[in-house]
Amino acid sequence: MGGAFIGAIFLVLALLELAIGIGFIKLQNWARIVAIVFTGIAVLFGALGMFSLLLHVMVFAMMFRLILLAVQVWILVYLFKPHVKQAFGATGF
Repeated sequence: MGGAFIGAIFLVLALLELAIGIGFIKLQNWARIVAIVFTGIAVLFGALGMFSLLLHVMVFAMMFRLILLAVQVWILVYLFKPHVKQAFGATGF
């Protein structure tokens, strides 16, 4: 029963990511904002995960997590650039 529940959660998240992808293709500003929120959450949990890896001294996992964190931060910076905001028709945020 628990596996079906987790599978349903992953299915909902996959559908949400699909909707965001379609929103990106159509240059919808809501998709950019949702991507910023999700990426921000991922950066937060990634940074917390780094502290956990520091405590357990897992060097290779820490390096992988650091690379992943750097890509996520780059995505956040890119989504806030003026020309990207203009392409998505954003007026404020």
